Amino acid sequence: MFYIRTAEKLQRTAPWVESFDGGIEKLRRIIIHDDLGICKDLDAEMDALIGTYEDEWKLAVEDPDLQRHFRQFANTVSTPLTLNHRVDDEGRAKRCDRDD
Repeated sequence: MFYIRTAEKLQRTAPWVESFDGGIEKLRRIIIHDDLGICKDLDAEMDALIGTYEDEWKLAVEDPDLQRHFRQFANTVSTPLTLNHRVDDEGRAKRCDRDD
């Protein structure tokens, strides 16, 4: 939660830690030793955030209306049973429309 509060939008964790004034040691003092006295607030925020979590994929699997958005092809309801693949000389899977 401290990261969410203090990082820039879309800033990755590692660059955030590297640019944090005081570095990892100051972060340890703040988060583990509660030097700023905010850990109770951070824990409460985390509990609230966890309480609002919804698994979007679980909802899509359980809701037929949402399943319509995840068809294989937009212009047909038919679905090929299999897609043929072969492995090229470098070990990469390649799609092919016929048996080679």
